[in-house]
Amino acid sequence: MPNSQCEHAQFPIIMMSSFTIKNEVPWPPERRMGIQRKFSEVLMFEGSVNRRRSSWVTDPKLASNIKQLLLRNPGWSEKAWLHYFLEILRDESQPDSERDRARQHLVAYYQESTFWVARSVWIHWINSPQQSESLPSWEWDDLFDRGLSPLQEVQEASKLLQNFDPDIAAKQYLKKIQYRNLKHWLEKKRRQDLPIAPFTSEEAAGLLEPTEFSDRELSVRRDYQDRAYSVLSGEMKRIEAAADPHRDSANIWTLSLLNYGLELKQPNTAALLGENQIQINQATVSRKLTDLRIKLMLKVLAEFLEEAQENLELDKKTLEERQNIESDRQFVAWAKKQQSEVVDFLKEYCIGYLSSAAIDLVEQQPAKEYDSESRQSLLKKCLDSWLQRNLLISILGNLPPKIQKKINAWVEKWAVQVRKKKGGQRKSFQF
Repeated sequence: MPNSQCEHAQFPIIMMSSFTIKNEVPWPPERRMGIQRKFSEVLMFEGSVNRRRSSWVTDPKLASNIKQLLLRNPGWSEKAWLHYFLEILRDESQPDSERDRARQHLVAYYQESTFWVARSVWIHWINSPQQSESLPSWEWDDLFDRGLSPLQEVQEASKLLQNFDPDIAAKQYLKKIQYRNLKHWLEKKRRQDLPIAPFTSEEAAGLLEPTEFSDRELSVRRDYQDRAYSVLSGEMKRIEAAADPHRDSANIWTLSLLNYGLELKQPNTAALLGENQIQINQATVSRKLTDLRIKLMLKVLAEFLEEAQENLELDKKTLEERQNIESDRQFVAWAKKQQSEVVDFLKEYCIGYLSSAAIDLVEQQPAKEYDSESRQSLLKKCLDSWLQRNLLISILGNLPPKIQKKINAWVEKWAVQVRKKKGGQRKSFQF
């Protein structure tokens, strides 16, 4: 049974972070399909059963307008519509209402890319020395809104996008501007708690100086990385929803959380399940996890079929019919790289999921001073409580030394992320 310190804790609200500590970054939004949706929907962030999600909400006025425009020009491409709205926005002879409507369509279109830029900046902040011991005075919604600030005013947006050409880079131009804007804003917020101010053309001029972007700025996720992450996280959510430990106690969701989330690796995953009266050998664990990686890799391949053809310079017929493609050296190298990135994703996703779940349970306990040892003990008990409730597995008791060592190392690693309430402000535990 769950330990008394955690057995009455409410089921946690899990927040996603690439650095696997609790924060308010929602799960990525699902990709929008179709021109009408892309130019008329905006993101809303809300809590659900066990985590904060990104949901698409339709703006009725934008939906009505783009629907009428599509009837007039049904064959126009996505980039053609970007050009259309940019031209109206930049044209000072157009009525203010038309320019503002064009701006709103652009705001809707750039919702996804803004999410990824804000997420990248948040992760960098979490992992930086400036984080210090306190959580930010701003929230995810503040950061996301600030990311959209270059598009919030007609005149400023017109100046900022004056030289923007979607044919050259439909999203990267604006994403780099947003990235610098957000980092500049965070730096000001770090120095003093300044209110969110509109993004000005003067700031934009400073951000658009003709200098090379730094390596860190260029590390902002490219469109294909964003798409891959959305595809993979969507598939993992479907796997989680389908998992039922009462029907299959060694389902792929359980195996993923133990192997990647607890970092046990395959032999210890099989051994821990055996200690919990779930009989499965290492070979079966290996086969199931291999099948999962292949499944996820194929999902990515399907998403990027055209890009794969272009980058690998494969004959279209060969690619479509899969004739001898497995012997193509370029394809083999590309596939290995994709599989490696899938493994990295699984580690990030599962560690983030499990550590957030356990840390949330700890933070729901009454505020109390803990030394390092007792803090780790409480985290381990809460982790066990969550595993028992959701996977029907316990990590307490007389486990083999190798498993105990792995679990204790995991607990020690993530105990530093446990936070407490003090004077109305949550702060990190310091050692």
